[in-house]
Amino acid sequence: MDNEQKKTNRKESLFRFRKWPVHQAAKSFRKRIRDLEKRLPESERYLLRDQISRAADSICLNIAEGSNKLSVPLTLPLSP
Repeated sequence: MDNEQKKTNRKESLFRFRKWPVHQAAKSFRKRIRDLEKRLPESERYLLRDQISRAADSICLNIAEGSNKLSVPLTLPLSP
């Protein structure tokens, strides 16, 4: 395998979550939230609108982060 193929395989591995139905659904949800935000009153611009936007972005970002096979799984010690 040459260097170019290795780079391509690594990129596909890092971005494999983009093909997952859950990620596609999250992106669709984020778009619907953006459309909803536009209909909120201007008085909510820095309160509710900002918070909703960040929460919708967080869903997609968490899926992407969790898909990384290099990420360290969270392990909690079992209490006796």
